[in-house]
Amino acid sequence: MKNLKLGISALALTVASTVFAQTTNNPWLIGVGAHAENHKAQAGNFSNTFSATNLTKNMFNVNNFSITPPLSKLTVARNIGKGLVIDWQTTVGNVENQRFNMGKEFMLMTGLGFQAKAAGLIWDEESWFDPYLRVGANYLRHDYTALTFPRTDWRGETVANGENGNENGKANHFAVAGGAGVNFWLTKNFGLGVQGDYVATPGDKSNVANFWQASASLNFRFGNRDRDKDGILDKDDLCPDTPGLPEFQGCPDTDGDGVPDKDDQCPDVAGPVENNGCPWPDTDGDG
Repeated sequence: MKNLKLGISALALTVASTVFAQTTNNPWLIGVGAHAENHKAQAGNFSNTFSATNLTKNMFNVNNFSITPPLSKLTVARNIGKGLVIDWQTTVGNVENQRFNMGKEFMLMTGLGFQAKAAGLIWDEESWFDPYLRVGANYLRHDYTALTFPRTDWRGETVANGENGNENGKANHFAVAGGAGVNFWLTKNFGLGVQGDYVATPGDKSNVANFWQASASLNFRFGNRDRDKDGILDKDDLCPDTPGLPEFQGCPDTDGDGVPDKDDQCPDVAGPVENNGCPWPDTDGDG
């Protein structure tokens, strides 16, 4: 029950961070989805973990994943520049570690990340195809205290833990995640996202808690307001409550004389710019 409350609190904290976001004039994303962890693809050392043989036989084997159902992942993200995003991601659920034949234990991973997106850095940021690279720093809760080391994993390899190699497993970890993902925007504001990460626990002095994670989400973008619906965002619109033209930064030109209404002394009658938008007077009465 304590672990469940901890997980719910982390999800609630991530949701709460959007309350302020929804009242600001900035682009935001919120995503909800599911995740799965693969511990069997973690080998005894770095080179074997990332070897082509291990990746093809073990990492991409769906039977090696412990799958947590939907609503177990939450993402809140904000654009900080073209192609640059900061996010807060939380995953929670009961996850097994097949590497050590460990049954399902409560797992919570939550933390801050940074994304570099091709859409914005390389091509149009409004593209429906939105791939990115991501790094993140996280708090990870996954309890290995019941496991003694050294012990043999599913490959038959002896795995040590801790500085002397014979320490019991830990429950709390600092985790670093690195990976890639892609969003497919079906509409301007709604899309599907998938992401894959390798998660390492550098402070543990072992790779006992390391794993691969895959996730999928439904994503919703929101934040930039356009009150007058003229296609020009309020932050760039000099007349945010009146539909206008891009060439006049969102301000209208009712009489079409090239002088925006806000500067036009005769907004309903066309006139030259030199006369502040008013027609020249007919001093000789010839029309």
